[in-house]
Amino acid sequence: MKRTFLLMTLLIVVLCAIPAEADTTYYYVPTVYVDPDPTWVLHDELVKIVSMVLPFEYQPTPPIAAQERYRQMRIDADNHLSNLVNETLRRSIKELNNDGLQEYLKTLKKSCIEKGLYYTTDQIDNIYSLTYVDDIHEDLITRITYIFDTKMHTCSVRMSIPNFRFSRIETASYVEPRPKTLIPRIEQYLGLKLLDYKIEIYNKYGVEVLGVEPNGIAEKAGLRAQDIIVKIDSYDLTEYSIERMASYIYLRAEQHAVVRIRFFRGTTQKITHLSL
Repeated sequence: MKRTFLLMTLLIVVLCAIPAEADTTYYYVPTVYVDPDPTWVLHDELVKIVSMVLPFEYQPTPPIAAQERYRQMRIDADNHLSNLVNETLRRSIKELNNDGLQEYLKTLKKSCIEKGLYYTTDQIDNIYSLTYVDDIHEDLITRITYIFDTKMHTCSVRMSIPNFRFSRIETASYVEPRPKTLIPRIEQYLGLKLLDYKIEIYNKYGVEVLGVEPNGIAEKAGLRAQDIIVKIDSYDLTEYSIERMASYIYLRAEQHAVVRIRFFRGTTQKITHLSL
């Protein structure tokens, strides 16, 4: 009798320890990663928001200013949404670039709707094309990050763009100037004239300053004719084209930033700063 009582007590304890079957839907707390240095908006993993709007309650604190960009944002997805990720990722990056961004976004929109996800068209419908800032027609997109919010049932997509490959989203109200018109605009803005091709100096490549305008930004920064610019901020002209450098200055000027210029004057290497 005593043994039976002990066995029954043990059985009750074991049964109580087994949890009841819970709802199969799990909600995770979103984790948002933001570039700690908002001044580097043209990091080589610049992320463009091309679809869903992140719910306001998940915006970082303090709120990000308009000129800043997300480097990487990620929200842990619920298990029942993983199929959408798998289905979309079956299309390789190469296929995406060949088929075009618009076709891809249409497919994504359809998938979101089929999965019962809330889909907003405010940004998507206004995107006509991504604009080149140089003449190198390489693969457009290097990485795609999918962001899910299972509580709000929203889906976001971030696309990583190679450094300086695109500067803006082209819409009906704004068209980014092409390289042939961009460089003269930069020259006029800075008050200088640049050689239109790179030259080699001390095992480096740079661009020669042909002249500076009185009281212009370049002259105030101490640049003179025959100076050879070899580096702008952390970007070396040995590795990057003049068009990319012009694009970089153009975008930094929109933020009224200060850029660091490394140049040679004769055999002496100097550093100055341009207040844009």
